[in-house]
Amino acid sequence: FAFVFDNGFQLGFDDPRKFARILYLEDLQAYIDSLPLGEDALRVSEADFLQLIGSKKGQLKAFLLNQQYLAGVGNLYADELCYQTRIHPAARIESLSLEDKKLLFTTLQKILHYAIERRAYYKDYPEDWLWQWRVEGFVPPDGKGVVRKGTIAGRTTYFLSEN
Repeated sequence: FAFVFDNGFQLGFDDPRKFARILYLEDLQAYIDSLPLGEDALRVSEADFLQLIGSKKGQLKAFLLNQQYLAGVGNLYADELCYQTRIHPAARIESLSLEDKKLLFTTLQKILHYAIERRAYYKDYPEDWLWQWRVEGFVPPDGKGVVRKGTIAGRTTYFLSEN
């Protein structure tokens, strides 16, 4: 798909994975309000996050990716969050401590704000982030664990395991 402007410039759109859509909207806010989205991950308060996660059961990664619970956390950021908190993405939410849940909230806020400050350009992320070396068998810079790859919550997932 391409937009052709009066001055001859073109703006192209290509989605080989077929995830996106192009819509013409008269009222963006009305469209957003019509979607079954949870609170924006950057706007949710710690209290609301703790209440939300406290009412759920199942795998952590499934919760993080469910946009009806919390909007704006994608697959790569969910993996990064689990890596930075050292909480396995398949961990059961109901088994997490209050301390774990608070750590998830503060770390998620840190990761998302950091990404936004860099316009979500992953090459500007720190070298110690999982993004930089998502390769099965890789030993991270701190030497603690080995990167593994699997399917969790129906998505390709990178996580650390003990050697």
